[in-house]
Amino acid sequence: MLNKASRIVRNKLFTLGRVRRYEQGKIILKKGEAQRAALFVLSGEIEPTPITSPLYLVELLENEKLNDDVRSALPTEILLVPREKFLELMKSNVELACLVIEELLKHHKENLMVK
Repeated sequence: MLNKASRIVRNKLFTLGRVRRYEQGKIILKKGEAQRAALFVLSGEIEPTPITSPLYLVELLENEKLNDDVRSALPTEILLVPREKFLELMKSNVELACLVIEELLKHHKENLMVK
């Protein structure tokens, strides 16, 4: 999703968030906790691969607890944008809101094709 965003939206997200680096196998999000930040993988890979939505967007938007630990499958760099700041930006930025909707619809269609 980040690669589809304009430079302005990317800059806003980087301003609101912070980049963290994780060694292979490190826990990024813990099972049973609510997701407190939007995740944007800049390099590397996470596991399990998000099933319910790309980069756990549904869990973020609904403030749901995670069913599994999310770990770095490789050395990974992630932009973490605090949930409240991400939601505020979505409300004030049509482009970001449209990108989120587009990602959710894309994932929904892919899930329908798999079933």
